Amino acid sequence: DPNIKVYYDSTLSRAVNINSEVNKRISKSLLHLEDYVTMSKIRRESSFYLSIASSRPI
Repeated sequence: DPNIKVYYDSTLSRAVNINSEVNKRISKSLLHLEDYVTMSKIRRESSFYLSIASSRPI
């Protein structure tokens, strides 16, 4: 169906545009973003270990 192809192409180009816009914003605030990523990674790992510890019988 050509309509689906047109829709897919426009969605794809919109995604690419959004992605490049996001990249521009990220490069402006890169250090801040790296801190945020590190913190969220640490938080995710700690909650993961907490869930393992709480599910394991003592």
